[in-house]
Amino acid sequence: MNCVMMATESCNISCKYCYMDANEKNHDIEPIDPILDIIEHLECIKIDKLIIGGGEPFLREDIFKILKKSVERMPTSILTNGTLINQKLVEKLRQIGIQGVGISLDSPYPEVHNQYRDGSFDLANEALKLCVKEGIDVDMGVCLTKKILKIL
Repeated sequence: MNCVMMATESCNISCKYCYMDANEKNHDIEPIDPILDIIEHLECIKIDKLIIGGGEPFLREDIFKILKKSVERMPTSILTNGTLINQKLVEKLRQIGIQGVGISLDSPYPEVHNQYRDGSFDLANEALKLCVKEGIDVDMGVCLTKKILKIL
């Protein structure tokens, strides 16, 4: 059984279809200690994989403490819009043993993706390439709309 944990409601972009009223302000759902306790509990109840998302989880200053604790206990992936990923961050993800990164990329066409996801295509696409280059498994998160379905 997998578990999805939202680590924050903060986000650095405003997707047209997002259900959260997110912005870069600190909307962390919990301080770190209860999250670390939850991760231990998930291990006790035999969760097979933890998927950490948000908002944008890389806005949390303590996200690597959370990821490290989780990776030590179970396979762990992170869901991100990709805009904050750079070479240093990807190397750190690889070093801690992250199982995978899910990056929101709605279309192979920048103009379509950017229409929905605040102009983030180039950064998301670069994040995808950096993760692949470092040998990290990547899942693409696609929000299917009628418009996107027509072009796919």
